[in-house]
Formats: sequence, structure tokens, C-alpha cells
Amino acid sequence: MSRTSDLKCRKTIEKSTQKNKDKTLSIKNLIKSNNLRQFNKLDPKHLVPYTFISEKYLRSTNEHKIILITLLRDKTYQVFKKYTHEFEIQEKRALSLIEAGYTPVKYDLNKSLVRQMRNKILSFLQSHAASTLQMLQELPGFECFERSETNSIISDNFFSVLGIRIYKLFINNESFLMLDENIQLNNEAMSKCMGNDFRSRLNDYIFNTKFFKFTDSELALLIPFFFSTSLGNSPKLRELSEYYTQALFYEFSLNKRSKELISRLSEILSQIPQINVMCKNVNF
Repeated sequence: MSRTSDLKCRKTIEKSTQKNKDKTLSIKNLIKSNNLRQFNKLDPKHLVPYTFISEKYLRSTNEHKIILITLLRDKTYQVFKKYTHEFEIQEKRALSLIEAGYTPVKYDLNKSLVRQMRNKILSFLQSHAASTLQMLQELPGFECFERSETNSIISDNFFSVLGIRIYKLFINNESFLMLDENIQLNNEAMSKCMGNDFRSRLNDYIFNTKFFKFTDSELALLIPFFFSTSLGNSPKLRELSEYYTQALFYEFSLNKRSKELISRLSEILSQIPQINVMCKNVNF
């Protein structure tokens, strides 16, 4: 090949690569701006990496949806990491304690300390409420809801989302959630402050889900999956649910989750409405 032809070929490749980068960037900008409806105007070709899974999905699903669920996964993961960072620090502390031969902390759970713990739990739940609202506003597609609808979505999923955020702090049948720098809400303290039934059912729920050893990407997608199955038959949520359910199952497929495992997970997730109601009824 002559030098002139080689230069022309290289320029053509560079131009084509830049065009694909520009298209990918434009899609990422749409995700960042939460604008899901504009995807049909974009050319989907060459934007999804070739894998056996993506090829399988491209044959059975609209190509634009594949691009969308792939980028939804990335955006959701970013939001998840942002709002679980504080618990990653607590997880590292917990693992260090376990490695050093952890024994449960024995508190003198007198009325004064229990009252103090309950106040701290309330403050923690208020902080979680604020974080849940911010997550909802940052996840693509949820910006279109009225404030009353947003409140209902948060209320319906308040404790299920909390369970996802603190999922990694339940280790070896113990809770390592820290209420402050010194107070750990271990099983004994949780029972005293919130009741034995609450502690037992919450632990059963979280430790049953820990059996699946969720990846961070799976945990991240479970949050909008929960959000998008609220408000009964809301048309807007049905549309979002379609996207986020596909994104979640796409992630399960990439991680080679079996049908039996997903079926078992469905049974556990069916308990979530009861868990949320039970948590709301805890008397502080």
C-alpha cells in the first residue's frame, strides 16, 4: 500500500472512530440528563461491545434498548457507589474486626442508652430518607414524577432500599451498622431498640438475600427495579419498569445466574412489601 493510500485509510478509520465516540458521548449525555425518550433518534450500530450475551439480546430485543440498558447499568452503578460510600468504610471496619477475632460488643442497655440509640436510629433514618430522594432524582427516568408520586415511591421502598445500602454490613449473622463512631447497632442493640420480631425478620430477609452474593452492579439495579414497581399500574412506572427489569436481567445473564436462582430470589423479594410495612410500624 502506498504512503498516500495508507494516510487516507488511517484518516478514514480515525474519522469513523471519532464519529462512534461522539455518538457514544451523546448517549451518555442523554443518560446523564435523564432523557430516555430521545434514544429512538440515535443510530445504535457499533455502540455495544460484541459478546455472546449482547449478540443474544440484539437478536431478540430492539437494538436501542440494548444500548439503553447497558448505559442505564453504568449510570445506576455510579449513583449506587455515591450513596453507599459511607457504608463501604463501615464494611472495611467490620472485616478488620472479624479478622482480629471479633466478639459482640456488650452494652449496658439501660433506659438512657436505649433512648440515645433510638434517637440516633431516627437521625440515621432521616439521613437515609434524604439520600433516597437524591438517588431517585439522579436515576434516569424518575424526574418526570410529581412530588406526591415521588413521596409514594420512597415510602413504598424506604426499607427495601435501606436493606440494599447496608447489605454488606450484615456479616456472620451479625449487624455491623454504626450509628456513630462508637455505637454499633448489633443484634442485641437492635432487638432492644426495635423489637425481637423486627430484628429476626430483617436479619432473615437480608441474610437470605446474601446467599446470592450480589455484585455491586446487581445491587445497584435492584434499587430502580424496586422504585419502578411502585404505584400500582402507573403507566410511567410501567415504562420505566420495562427498562430497569431488562437491565437487571441482562446483568443476571452476564453473571450467569441460573433460572432456579432467579426463581428463588423472586420468592424472597416477594416478602419486601411485608418488610416495609413491618418497619413502618416500629414504635420508637
